[in-house]
Amino acid sequence: MRKVSVVIPCYCSEKMIENVVERLIRTFKTRKEYDYEIILINDGSKDKTWEVISNLATDNKKIKAINFSQNFGQHSAMMAGYRKATGELIMGLDDDGENNPEELYQLIDKLDEGYDC
Repeated sequence: MRKVSVVIPCYCSEKMIENVVERLIRTFKTRKEYDYEIILINDGSKDKTWEVISNLATDNKKIKAINFSQNFGQHSAMMAGYRKATGELIMGLDDDGENNPEELYQLIDKLDEGYDC
């Protein structure tokens, strides 16, 4: 079984991150040959993003939550998530759902065909 790590930097996303995570989990459940982890990084949000993602991590052992004390930017948040990732494959995703989480396996399938991403 291969493990996929999805790293999601979060900034002021208290209203949308839960939906993105739910969609991602539903997508992972469609292919039993993959295990997963979701790494959520709160990048110094001024809203309740940290509360939301820490609750998600408490409710689901496959979710890791990281909290920055201030805003360091998307790239720093991604790097922090990459350092915590334990999957064979590591993918980045935005916190707003603009990139469709349901298309995750399209990218993985291309990797399996030999493409390098």
